[in-house]
Amino acid sequence: METEQQVQKKIITLLETEFNAWATVNMTNSKAGIPDITACVESRLVAVEVKLPTTMHTVSKLQQYNIDKIVDAGGIAFASSSVEHVRSVLHSYKLGNPPTIEI
Repeated sequence: METEQQVQKKIITLLETEFNAWATVNMTNSKAGIPDITACVESRLVAVEVKLPTTMHTVSKLQQYNIDKIVDAGGIAFASSSVEHVRSVLHSYKLGNPPTIEI
């Protein structure tokens, strides 16, 4: 099973390569409750609280408070446990190159 740090690294790689983002992993000694990853994608603040699939339900009240504050301020913030989920969320905001559906 992957560790949270391995998932973080994969998400950072996705953000930097597929979305041409500036992205960083926030250090554990930074302010409590701050999402694990902060990025700038197409002039939008993106913050991701990384969880393992088995711990997605463990977003703390402080983490959720910070996610909500970022969203309220116009940013994009959410918890995620996979590269695929991050890609899907960002595409839902029309960031990057979402796949087109042929009719």
